[in-house]
Amino acid sequence: MPSSLIKHLKAFRFGEVFILSGFFLIGAVFSINQINHVVGYRLLLTGLLTVFLLCSLYAFNAYCGRKEDINNQRLKALHEISPSLYLLGFLCLFSLSTILGYFLYKPIILLIILLGVLGAGYSLPTIGKNKLFVGTFIHFFFQITAFHIAYCVFLPISWHSIFVSIYFSVLYAAGHLHHEVIDYEADKKSLINTGAIFWGIKKVEFLSFTLFSIAVVYWLGLYLRSIIGEIEFFPFLGAFALHLIIFIKVQASFTTNSKKRIYYRSIYRWLYFIAGMALLGFKAHYLY
Repeated sequence: MPSSLIKHLKAFRFGEVFILSGFFLIGAVFSINQINHVVGYRLLLTGLLTVFLLCSLYAFNAYCGRKEDINNQRLKALHEISPSLYLLGFLCLFSLSTILGYFLYKPIILLIILLGVLGAGYSLPTIGKNKLFVGTFIHFFFQITAFHIAYCVFLPISWHSIFVSIYFSVLYAAGHLHHEVIDYEADKKSLINTGAIFWGIKKVEFLSFTLFSIAVVYWLGLYLRSIIGEIEFFPFLGAFALHLIIFIKVQASFTTNSKKRIYYRSIYRWLYFIAGMALLGFKAHYLY
């Protein structure tokens, strides 16, 4: 693979886009009620929309946060390309996602615009990044919107979809709090006022895992109320059980070992991604 292509894939954070696309496409998993070539085609287009949209928002984030992220070694690849290219990438990719939304289901455009506003709000230093816990609230509502972008391709928004999306939104908000812990040293150097800077690593990490725990209790509540079934409940319960084990093993080292923070995030992201894939497999088997 050419080095220039690798550089641009890293700059647009394609690895993160791939894994986080699951938080969009899980909406489709909950709304697909039949399997045929038309559903497959629409799901493929929804996946492309998700990639374009996430890449566009990462590009805007890189454009706005260039100065703030100068001390962040985790994001050093962002400085390999020019700010103008990020801005161009945002405009082109966001436009492509909007066009795809128009062809898939016209009302999705409103959700795409809302997601763009939330993403831009988080990226702007005066709104999302320097306001205590504002970024976490933005991520919560961001995920509710992201879930329904994919959900609406196959079914209209309902109370059922809103209840289910709240679970994934709590997970997403919890993950953002850990993201602040990961960037603690870099944000402190750049004078970015995150929750981790204000409260400290231990307190914010405790709050993050508390939200993960609240999410699984909420998921249990949905199961007991028959809002979700066994094939939805158990894969994510299993993901949380393994997540808990990993958290217990590594959390003591978070204050001194930044690599363990990233390792922990990679593990729990894959656990929930695999749970979503398991659900997709179970549902495909059931529908066949």
